[in-house]
Amino acid sequence: MNSSSKKGEQVMKNKIFLKFLNYLFLTTFFILVLTFSSLAEVSLNGIIGFLTDWGETDYFVGACKGVIFSIDPDLKLVDISHGVTPFNIQEGANTLLYAAREFPEGTVFLAIVDPGVGTGRKAILVITQNDKYFIAPDNGILTLVMNEMGIKKVYELKNNNYFRPGKISKDFHGRDIFSPVAAHIASGDPISEVGPELDPEGLVKLPIKNSKVEDKKAIGYVVYINQYGNIIVNITQQDFDALGIKVGDYANVTISDKTQKIKVETTYGDVPEGDWVCFIACNEVLEIAINWGNANEFFQTELNSIIEFEKVK
Repeated sequence: MNSSSKKGEQVMKNKIFLKFLNYLFLTTFFILVLTFSSLAEVSLNGIIGFLTDWGETDYFVGACKGVIFSIDPDLKLVDISHGVTPFNIQEGANTLLYAAREFPEGTVFLAIVDPGVGTGRKAILVITQNDKYFIAPDNGILTLVMNEMGIKKVYELKNNNYFRPGKISKDFHGRDIFSPVAAHIASGDPISEVGPELDPEGLVKLPIKNSKVEDKKAIGYVVYINQYGNIIVNITQQDFDALGIKVGDYANVTISDKTQKIKVETTYGDVPEGDWVCFIACNEVLEIAINWGNANEFFQTELNSIIEFEKVK
């Protein structure tokens, strides 16, 4: 064999080797892409946060827990609250947000305040930008977490393989749809298989009103009333700053036809027992309270009531 033939054979071998390397690189690259995509989709921690308006008297909560543990007994189930006022979607939305903020990435949330159960309302999974997974009816209960945490993806729950085996009831989707889907997702089953992806723009959202400052008053809305009768209002530190309100000042708080002069402090115990107090609370909005008392017994207010907050000169 002459030298030119040997060179040609070597060139051919080099080309074949380069093609092999290229094939190997592309194959490895696609495997890595698929692997990391799968890991990103299943970045779950096995925790399920559970919120409903069912109370503790009936069997509903226990039945759903039974379904979840039948799918994966190693899951960690945390009761956020089952004391949401019945049918009160906005109260559920606020309670869910305040709790969900504190959970780690990869937590699944099961949020069921569902007066439209069995109707045409959708059952959905919302994945937020900070990798938290919310399973709920599409009735606005996820409005606040979506507004604060952003939306990465939304799916409609349609895959019967993720539902409770047997007939799907019309009146207990918490047991038959939401709970088993939460268990499957928290256990690491493929998220994209729960059902079709949805456009977030089509989701139901509550008509949330923001606070504002005008005519030297902060105008806000009641967003929550806790079991102590403390009134939570969506007035913020920014509103305080705009009005020049500082700790130690007094403000007139008006709800409907009732006005109360209240001292601005940092917590309940800054005033004597039985005195009114208000402050920017742990959830970063205004709280109105009576130290060792019940503020709402006086105001008799409810969610979305308008509050006027004015600094006393």
